[in-house]
Amino acid sequence: MNNFNRFLIIIVALIAASQTVELESWAQGSGGTGESFSGTSAGLTAIGELGGRDFGATLGFWVWGEGPELCVSVTPDTWNITDSLNILESREMLAGEVISVGNCSNCRVLYGMRVVSVSPVPWIPHSFQGDNLFVLLGQFSESPPTYSIPSDLLSDELRWCDEYYGDIGSVYIRETTNLWFRISMPLRSDIWGENNITIELSTRIFMP
Repeated sequence: MNNFNRFLIIIVALIAASQTVELESWAQGSGGTGESFSGTSAGLTAIGELGGRDFGATLGFWVWGEGPELCVSVTPDTWNITDSLNILESREMLAGEVISVGNCSNCRVLYGMRVVSVSPVPWIPHSFQGDNLFVLLGQFSESPPTYSIPSDLLSDELRWCDEYYGDIGSVYIRETTNLWFRISMPLRSDIWGENNITIELSTRIFMP
């Protein structure tokens, strides 16, 4: 029977591009024009009309002092499946294999994931098992999770943890969580042998 002798999932941590800019803003109220502020912007949100004016105002969020610095720790950065996996077989990560992801930034963040490469066997991540199609699920959870499709499904599309992968929302400073995976083998494969899947773990500033 065809089998997949060794399977390695590699986690590559990436700091997502999230530049901040220097902005000034004001708000119009019943007492007149408010004070202008400047600083490192952490995002803007519309708050509608103020003071009877016919245009919308914005409310800014600022980080005083130095700007946000993004940092993420991943331990370990691989899931090495050494046992053989046959066609259509599934394998869930065990407690001793779990990956710890920590926020070492100086701000709240969001995590995102996507599959960036599968080699040397050219399988394709998919929502169901098929010819050269495999299913990879991932979830941020303190304990072994119950997976669901499509919310835990990994593909080549970058998706964030405020809506997917356990929907954990924003991650606080120095907060650590566990990352779990489940993989299901293809129905058929043109090639069988050792394979590596690389997952990009992205981090970006949480915008309130």
